[in-house]
Amino acid sequence: MFNSKSSPQPSTFIGAGVLYYGDNLAVMQEQIDAASIDLVYLDPPFNSRRHYGTDFDDRWSWDNETKEGFEILFKFQPLICEVIQIMRKLERRGCIAAYLVWMSLRLLEIKRLLKSTGSLYLHCDESSAHYLRTVLDIIFGRAQFKNEIIWAFKSGGASSKSFAHKHNTLLFYAADQSLCRFYSQKQKSYNREMKPYRFQGVAEFRDDVGWFTEVNLRDVWFIDMVGRTSAERTGYPTQKPEALLERVIKASSAKGDTILDPCCGSGTTLAAAQHLGRKWMGIDNNPAAISICLKRLNNYNQTILKRLSA
Repeated sequence: MFNSKSSPQPSTFIGAGVLYYGDNLAVMQEQIDAASIDLVYLDPPFNSRRHYGTDFDDRWSWDNETKEGFEILFKFQPLICEVIQIMRKLERRGCIAAYLVWMSLRLLEIKRLLKSTGSLYLHCDESSAHYLRTVLDIIFGRAQFKNEIIWAFKSGGASSKSFAHKHNTLLFYAADQSLCRFYSQKQKSYNREMKPYRFQGVAEFRDDVGWFTEVNLRDVWFIDMVGRTSAERTGYPTQKPEALLERVIKASSAKGDTILDPCCGSGTTLAAAQHLGRKWMGIDNNPAAISICLKRLNNYNQTILKRLSA
């Protein structure tokens, strides 16, 4: 597989997990065994064409490093390269094509790391979700697709020229559909007019809102973003709420399983995994993210530092 130029940096062991500082491709290739991961949650750059100050740059271009990655990718997945070449013809700057090269190399590595019972949740938005699903269909196979989950939220700002953009997408794929573990969760389904139905054999409940039944969780999730006054808030620009990650982790892992977040950012996945009794691995190449993760996870017991050669 394609070898990143930047070697894995020092790793920090915290409680039930390990935090790596370095390029996630190199870390996955050199530090993590094949078929050792139960669940991957990947919240990568979105190809938003935005610069997030000192945190990270989500702008892409077709440069020499991309060309090198494309050549390596062609050896393993020429079909993906055909898709990328089409995208290069459709745009001038090559930003989507460059982004897909970067993502494809990492998704190939993630597939190698997953156990046959494992799952991937790829977090993205409307800018690239459709392209990424094509790539995932090629790497994992269309038969391994399980769900397109919509995370709907409220936040400030709305356009007067289009509908407000207030959702993200989680693409849920199995390593092997026939072996994939899944633990269904329940949600409240309120009755019409909030009155009891009194159907025979149907359990009904009542809360402050009204009467409801409990149904299996649907694929549209209404979960609040991390607000400015939230106790969770770390200051990281793309931080996700713990409630979102807890739902993912509960659905596709059991206690003692190993969770991997290759772009761990503010450490939400790691904190949620620790809280739910899972082992975890986090990777990020941003010093600010590593600092936030260390501060956030040091609230848990036992911190052991181990140095690896750069």
